[in-house]
Amino acid sequence: MIRRPPRSTLFPYTTLFRSEVEDLEDPAMNQLELKALKRSVYSAFETFLDYAKKIPKDILKSLNNINSASQLADTIVLSLNLKLRERQELLELVDPRQRLEKIYEILQREIEILQVERRIKGRIKKQMERNQKEYYLNEHSSSRRTADATVTHFPQRVTDCPAQCSPRVGRPASRGGRRCPRPPCW
Repeated sequence: MIRRPPRSTLFPYTTLFRSEVEDLEDPAMNQLELKALKRSVYSAFETFLDYAKKIPKDILKSLNNINSASQLADTIVLSLNLKLRERQELLELVDPRQRLEKIYEILQREIEILQVERRIKGRIKKQMERNQKEYYLNEHSSSRRTADATVTHFPQRVTDCPAQCSPRVGRPASRGGRRCPRPPCW
């Protein structure tokens, strides 16, 4: 796990190689409000992970073990695909409440974007399936038309038969008696 050093302020000296560092403490705040904010950010991040398939879900296990609001915010920021400027702004915020609120806003924005992407992909997939079905049906019907065109022409009525069959036309067929000496003449 990546751990960051404590937040600090850098006081420059006149020389390039020397500076003074002072550690900053997290400001005191209402623990109940902080706990509720941590839960909200955690659940929003969980929803974000459901939509974003590229980020491994193992990160949720590591987030469960984090008690510090600052550490939770820093870990989530590292997992998000943010621009460098936006990530730097988040990491520079000293107040954990402000950081968590900003992360929550970013997560909500990213969730909306991912939902829209999913809807667009769903519409495209349905359209592609519809087009494939239409193509299949068109090909099937055109192949049937082609097959029908190759079949020889059948007479429209029985009376259109040649003269050899005409004496038998209109009489009822005998049951088991004689067979016709020739096959039908269609």
